[in-house]
Amino acid sequence: MAVKAPSAAWAWLAWLLLGAGWVIMLAGVSALQDDCGSSNVNAFGVAGTAGYLAPISCDDFYNYAWWHVWYTFAMLFILPVFLAAGWVHKWRVGLIGLLIPLVVLLQYTCDTFLGLWETGPQGGSQEARAKVLFSGSLLSCIAIYSLIILFGVYDERSRPPDVRV
Repeated sequence: MAVKAPSAAWAWLAWLLLGAGWVIMLAGVSALQDDCGSSNVNAFGVAGTAGYLAPISCDDFYNYAWWHVWYTFAMLFILPVFLAAGWVHKWRVGLIGLLIPLVVLLQYTCDTFLGLWETGPQGGSQEARAKVLFSGSLLSCIAIYSLIILFGVYDERSRPPDVRV
């Protein structure tokens, strides 16, 4: 029995969750970078990730997180165009190809800022800000996983007869 493709309403719901996660991510990374003068991010091993094995400046530490935030922002504009125009079915492989690197990057963001949350000063503003960024990244990651699954479910038997595999 063929699997019926899910309704586009689920994709719109995942898109809304992605938007909420992006707003939380944006708030977290901007708050953390705003605190660069009093932050101990440039101490060895504070971030808790293998990506930063040497001391780096605070501004350089957040460059990678900003790239993830703006990649997510770009997907917030690309996805509704494809959903509204009904192009998801035709371009689903390309959309999934854009979403997979994003979900990997968001997982790295979760890992990095979970490490910052756990290794930073307890009870301070840096810990709270790292929690915000972690939460936004996690929400966005869940939304992207949902979209990948939704776009990947495809009823092969109901494809138009003129399409050849």
